[in-house]
Amino acid sequence: LSTPKEIDTLLNNELSNEYISELYLCAGIGSKGLVRDLGFDAQSKIVELNFLSRLKLALFSYNSMRINQLGRIVFVSSSTAFQPMPFMAIYSAQNSALLSLGRAWSQESRRDGVNIHTLCPGGMNTNFQSSSGVRKIEGEKGFSLIELLIVISIIGILALIAIPQFSAYKARAH
Repeated sequence: LSTPKEIDTLLNNELSNEYISELYLCAGIGSKGLVRDLGFDAQSKIVELNFLSRLKLALFSYNSMRINQLGRIVFVSSSTAFQPMPFMAIYSAQNSALLSLGRAWSQESRRDGVNIHTLCPGGMNTNFQSSSGVRKIEGEKGFSLIELLIVISIIGILALIAIPQFSAYKARAH
């Protein structure tokens, strides 16, 4: 799913009649270098894949989640969302945008029965560093994607248990 055409094919052919109750959006590319040297095409590809494709997939899934009053969207961003990153400026900027979108949309969706979360992990064991030209620090450890998804699933299960109990507690308190 690295081009708009591939995403459209997935949405229009494979998922056109499917109800998606949980959506985990974790994809990412980056390029190391000065903003002025990377060029518009390389930087727009980063924004298109890392931000716009996730937004498109989330919007596609959101309406059926809203109709069913049940759903969860998890945007997996990065700890780079919290600071400017010289030599990775567009990557950190789109992660900041993703974090902001997720936080705002989670408030907007509160009454729709859809939970929207944004996760900003630190280093992870993927090939992101080598493919984006970033040096992996010796001894650097991170989570694998599977470990991250397991943690997200556990948090989701705990939320499914805790939220109804808290709502009932709050109703009794009033």
